[in-house]
Amino acid sequence: MMSYWAEFAHTGDPGRGRDGRQVEWTPWENGAGARRLLLLDAASDGGIRMSPFRLTMGEVRARLLADTNFDSLEEHCRMYRQTFRFEDFVPAEYETLGGGGCPAP
Repeated sequence: MMSYWAEFAHTGDPGRGRDGRQVEWTPWENGAGARRLLLLDAASDGGIRMSPFRLTMGEVRARLLADTNFDSLEEHCRMYRQTFRFEDFVPAEYETLGGGGCPAP
């Protein structure tokens, strides 16, 4: 990531990173199957690559609500508050999050 940031700061285009050896970070594309995102995965998860992956706010919400990997309800509540703000924040969801509910923000 630092290599991409350095190249972006130097030229305005992250391209293949500062040393020119990274996967090319191409501009956003529209259309079905278009490559939109640069995934910075570990080699075991497919490595760095451009992807057509799309994730809607509804999918983010469903995943966060169903996630059981948080160490504590407090951590789950904090993630909800940081992810869903203003009109995306749903008090009824927050109050029942993780089965125990979160205190009023």
